[in-house]
Amino acid sequence: SNYAVKHDGEVYKIDTPDVKLKLNNIIRVSEGANHALFLNKDGKGYSIGNNNKGQLGDGTTVNKDMPVLIQDSTGVQSLTNIKELKAGTEFSIAIMKNGYKTTKYIQRKMIKQIMRFLQMQE
Repeated sequence: SNYAVKHDGEVYKIDTPDVKLKLNNIIRVSEGANHALFLNKDGKGYSIGNNNKGQLGDGTTVNKDMPVLIQDSTGVQSLTNIKELKAGTEFSIAIMKNGYKTTKYIQRKMIKQIMRFLQMQE
């Protein structure tokens, strides 16, 4: 699915523009193969779509057709102070305002590539 963010931060599915997701103040969207991540202006992340590898970051492997908050590594509270979200094929990464953070949902081989990329950005 492809998503569009209007200037006011509302999110719509492009193939069904009359359907608005229950999200507000969204500033960025990142889409993977079959999931999407949304970042709001307060630094919270939301996800939707396939979750077979746990790429939605909600502590489950259940697919979601409505947006869910991305959880921290404890799975108890939402991840906050997010600077950027990136969705890959079957993984997701959250780059934090105070550095970077990867979640347990990222495939091991991707972690090395991401770490190299982040080191080059410093």
